[in-house]
Amino acid sequence: AHRFAVLPDPRLPDVTVADYEAQLAAARVLRDTLDALSRNVEAIRSVKAQVTASLEQAKKAGVDADLTPMAQALQQRLDSIETRMTDPRIQVGYDTLRTGELVKQYDGLARRLDQVLERDVADFNRKVTQLGVAPIVVPRKKPIA
Repeated sequence: AHRFAVLPDPRLPDVTVADYEAQLAAARVLRDTLDALSRNVEAIRSVKAQVTASLEQAKKAGVDADLTPMAQALQQRLDSIETRMTDPRIQVGYDTLRTGELVKQYDGLARRLDQVLERDVADFNRKVTQLGVAPIVVPRKKPIA
């Protein structure tokens, strides 16, 4: 194993160790937030695909009349959250203030998604189970490495 040392940039004499530590902390928060965002978008897409499959299964069985409005409402809620999570117009910088703004915005969306996955998917699953259709399996949250 080789040892090495990371030294401050000599061109930036006014940057302190505390500044570097704050920059690293902000970068870690941003990394963790983007990792969680990616996992949540994958979960949304998985649940949406399963809703579509459940609705198709219900249609084949002729029991889709009550399920269709519920499936559409769930898809719309998930679409709304996904659109906000993947909005390409969001501009993100690496300074602490903007990182904080991104994290706050994401945290609100993540809480909203958790509510949809816990409440609305549970309601949907009760209905499809009554109809004899396979329920949705919400992907488990993976811990951030």
